Amino acid sequence: MKNPLIKSFILLLLFSCTSKKEPVLTINDDPVYEDALYRNTLRDSFKKMPPNEREMALKQCAINEILLNEGLEKELQNHSYVQRKTLIKKHQIAIDSLFNKVIWKKSLSDSVLRDTYHKLEKIVGMRHILISHQWAHKTKTRRTKTEALSIANNIVSKIESGELDFEKAARFYSDDPLMKVEGGDLGFVYWGNMLPEVLYQAWNAPPRKTIGPFESGFGYHLIRVYGTKSAPQPAFDEAKKSIIHLIRSGKTPEFEVQKNKTEQALVKKYNFTFSEEAIDSLFQISQNIKMELKKNISISYLKNISFDPPIGFENGTPKLLSWFLNEAKLVKELSGTPVYSRFTLLKTFQDIAYRYLGVKEAINRGYVSGEILDQELRQIEQTEVINLILSQKLKSEKGLTFDILSNRILTSNEVWLNPKYITP
Repeated sequence: MKNPLIKSFILLLLFSCTSKKEPVLTINDDPVYEDALYRNTLRDSFKKMPPNEREMALKQCAINEILLNEGLEKELQNHSYVQRKTLIKKHQIAIDSLFNKVIWKKSLSDSVLRDTYHKLEKIVGMRHILISHQWAHKTKTRRTKTEALSIANNIVSKIESGELDFEKAARFYSDDPLMKVEGGDLGFVYWGNMLPEVLYQAWNAPPRKTIGPFESGFGYHLIRVYGTKSAPQPAFDEAKKSIIHLIRSGKTPEFEVQKNKTEQALVKKYNFTFSEEAIDSLFQISQNIKMELKKNISISYLKNISFDPPIGFENGTPKLLSWFLNEAKLVKELSGTPVYSRFTLLKTFQDIAYRYLGVKEAINRGYVSGEILDQELRQIEQTEVINLILSQKLKSEKGLTFDILSNRILTSNEVWLNPKYITP
């Protein structure tokens, strides 16, 4: 393997071994036992290796042990890089546990599966009107949310009074460029083929009645169902497996809806709010910078901006831009999000807050505590100590390669490999 970081991650060897079995190797007469060797992937893969690969694996274990010992002597476990990597892993474990024990559990409950099954049994024909605003996704309008809602309500009044029919209203008012020319006609839609907000409204709507306005990330929506058709399905027990696949693959909206419900519940529980006024001001500043640089900027670039107004509040405690940017560092895809629009800026801040609250909730519920978690986090910490000291050594000498360094480490220490573990 040419990548030393992958090597050290896969072949990580821990110090704390209490096994009384025969050692797999020794380093300067200090034994290393097989319970350490067989941790994680090596437990299942080592015995399948041919002798030459076993010897390489044992040597790599010895190298990692030596590097780890040196790193711990230098207290690299306290280095900001190691602590950040360990914290990122802890947060990911917390979020994964919340998803598995709350969101996925509810999304795949028997009642949800049966409800989805019944929704798949029909398709719905409808027309649609979208009224966008400046905070909406993929919009160029400057109208406020209040103005957009007023327009949507005015359209409903005109339709109900007979001044306009829905088709003409869609042609005249809708901000959906593709469907506008069709009078808002979406045709017959299958469950899962539209925004969740539109789907849930449409599947519960009586025919030939204007529904809305209701909101999504794209703005305010109006719909009018003009008919339904049956879409026969196999018996529920036969269809259950495929329904689970649809939900897990995101082809139907149940997971996204449950995720949104959980996020809103967390926001309410911890009293987390956002200042659209501050975010709007920050967006204007970011656009000025974008024009000066003549390129898009990401969320992480905002660290160069002096900005005092709080972006949000948790139980009245201000959350400044610096707080959001520090939280974003724990998730690579968030820190690299481009600032395209007010929507993307607000959505990124919301995602940062949702993740923070999700981690907090998982810890409060005890999802990320216990001996197994502590052991896993120690492994991650020690892996990163190895990676860090390895990186430092390779950078310290021009022309130094991993193979040269490995040979130095092995020849400068007395390393004995137990032949029984090479050729059993």
